[in-house]
Order: sequence, then structure tokens, then C-alpha cells
Amino acid sequence: MASITIRNLDDDVKTRLRVRAADNGHSMEEEARLILRDVVGRKPSSRNLTTIIRSHFGPANGVDLELPPREPGREPPSFGPHADAKTALARRQRAPARAAKAGFRAAQPVAPHPHDTYT
Repeated sequence: MASITIRNLDDDVKTRLRVRAADNGHSMEEEARLILRDVVGRKPSSRNLTTIIRSHFGPANGVDLELPPREPGREPPSFGPHADAKTALARRQRAPARAAKAGFRAAQPVAPHPHDTYT
């Protein structure tokens, strides 16, 4: 059998090992052997984080979340001479639909702002 020496062991760790060994009716050396055999003798888990999470929260465990449908992407920005006014007007006109979709009721239809007019 092989033997090892452990240097620079914290006093607190040594004290806890001594107390644990006494509680279990072992010598410190035997207690250290049992701890090492238990920890090193374990085979590494083949489960990764994904499988662990699915085992706790997957459809088989009563958690099945529905994904919301994807919406079409927004229009690309316009860099024309009145781009800011057009974007602001379009945003204001879409606001009631977005609010309704989120469950809010608009108080009144949104009218174009005077500064949003362009020729």
C-alpha cells in the first residue's frame, strides 16, 4: 500500500478531522482514508447540467412551457431626409396595437404629432 504526507494542513481542518474520527470511533489516519476512498472512489457523473435541469423541470415533471409564436421582424431603419419623423409617426401609430396586445386599453386613438408631418 502507498502512503502520503499532507503538508500545510490548516489547524482547523486537522481539528475537525480529529473530532470527526473520534465521533466515528476511528483514528485520524483511518478517517482520512475513509474520506479519500469515498470521494476519490466515486465515478464522475455522466450527467451534464442540461440533463440535470431537464430531470427537475422537464415535461415529465409537470413543467411544460409553451413558447410564444414569433412575430415578423421590424422594418429596417430609413435614412432618408425625414427618417426621424417617419419613424416617430410609425411608432406612435403602432403603440395602441402593442398596448392592446399586452392587455392595456388605449384611452383614445393616437393622432399624428404636428412635428411628424413631412412632405
